[in-house]
Amino acid sequence: IFLMCCAFVITLLFIGRLSNLQIVNGEAYRAKTEQKIYRTVPVSAPRGGIYDRYGRVLVVNRTGFSVSLDAYLLPKDKENDIILELLDLLQDEQLAFTDTLPVTLPPFAFYDEGRDELLTKLGLSEGTTAAEVMAHLVKKYGLESYSETEQRVLAGIRYEMERQGFSVLSPFVFAEDINIKSVTAIKERQEMLLGVEVSVEAAREYATPYAAHILGRVGPIYKEDAESYLDKGYQLSDTVGKDGIEYTMESWLRGRSGTRVVEQNKFGKTTNVISSDNASPGDSVVLTLDINLQATAEKALAETIKSIAARGKAKGHGTGYDAAAGAVVAISVNTGEILALASYPTYDLSAFQQNYTELLENKDKPLFNRAISGTYEPGSTYKMVTALAGLKEGVITPKTVIVCNGLYTYYAPQIYRCWIYTDYGSTHGPMTLTTALQNSCNIYFYEVGRLTGIEALDNWTRAVGLGEKTGVELTGEVAGNVAGPESREKEARRWYDGNTIQAAIGQSDHLFTPLQMANYIATIANGGTRYKPTLVRAINNYHNTEIVKAF
Repeated sequence: IFLMCCAFVITLLFIGRLSNLQIVNGEAYRAKTEQKIYRTVPVSAPRGGIYDRYGRVLVVNRTGFSVSLDAYLLPKDKENDIILELLDLLQDEQLAFTDTLPVTLPPFAFYDEGRDELLTKLGLSEGTTAAEVMAHLVKKYGLESYSETEQRVLAGIRYEMERQGFSVLSPFVFAEDINIKSVTAIKERQEMLLGVEVSVEAAREYATPYAAHILGRVGPIYKEDAESYLDKGYQLSDTVGKDGIEYTMESWLRGRSGTRVVEQNKFGKTTNVISSDNASPGDSVVLTLDINLQATAEKALAETIKSIAARGKAKGHGTGYDAAAGAVVAISVNTGEILALASYPTYDLSAFQQNYTELLENKDKPLFNRAISGTYEPGSTYKMVTALAGLKEGVITPKTVIVCNGLYTYYAPQIYRCWIYTDYGSTHGPMTLTTALQNSCNIYFYEVGRLTGIEALDNWTRAVGLGEKTGVELTGEVAGNVAGPESREKEARRWYDGNTIQAAIGQSDHLFTPLQMANYIATIANGGTRYKPTLVRAINNYHNTEIVKAF
């Protein structure tokens, strides 16, 4: 009887509550539920594709689903819980989360890159530890009730949201290219996941695993760059090139974004499209690369470096046992078009976000483009500059004979040696310019360098493009260094006469990039015309039916 009475009372309570919701105040609640929100949302323009010199596809777009957080609808008090729930729903995805917080999972430590920028952004001192940074972020984002691992994950996402200027006007792309199963799971919990939106977007698809350092990647607009992009007509939700051709050819690839006025209910679900201004796709970029040659260069470079290291290790103390990196450049000598440009180690553009932490921690720096950013002593490859300078300055002729005795004694008691004397205790004997180049004779070029002088040597070094940027369409190119009194003076160091003959055989302070070296050789090979190395051949329209600009 008691249980029946309880059940009767509970039933009456339910009936009363339902009557209040549906009959007494039904119209008011219906109006609230069906309240419409009108919003203007951006429509991203499809980026143009990237192709090799023969029209082979390198980078194109494909349709995919992305998940975004909308600040207009996201409850502030549930922000962290909603993010964790999203992570749980998407745990089976190989997600490309953008997390640039330079702090490891617990036990907390800094990554090599990004630490100084982070401390500056947070207003923390130079000596702040990673654990102290995390304590600061935990307090800032209200993460006290979560585990250390959850704190790091949430802090990474919240920091990235802040860095991208997450606001009512700028949604945050939480995950890209998710599968339909994940889309369905999110849709089923839409009323619980307020502020979470699933949309159809154009995602970048890489048709080749090669040329990562050339093609580059795309990403969101960061808060510190927002003003400059807004001035150029961008919307904060736009995706932009971050490096490589994606960055340097951004103005051609980007297209024009559109807008759409939509009607939404209180859960953020779009119920109607009121009006739209369609986006215009970007243009396509045709590169000078031959992707098959690029693939061959990258494979050969990797195999060669590994074989050098293996031979060195086999000898126990052999030269090259620590070989781990290198570069290859192939250039058309009559046009300056770059046919292949490889840097090793490299990385996979399609998995950049997933592997970001591993790439940062790799001691061999796979993100570093050695072909344009690495500078190295040219060694004997430089001797043709000394030959050119000697000929042009009238110091030698092609028939001038200089005798190699193995030892160069002009600056005695300082003695300089030829490689053949060091390695075999032998000499080259009488050398003309041709035989000196064939045998790479140090003694010959010591003497030519001394007679020519460092000033003339430096002038001809720069004449063939060494020690200055080539202007190739990539970011991160460096100028290198031409050995001589001028560069020494900047370092408050003295230049000695003996340094001149060392510079003449490609040693001393010479530091050049592989691209500079390739272009210098091309200049000699074509008879003396120094072309500007280029990676871009033409701009076509989006569908490749019309040439917009030829280079």
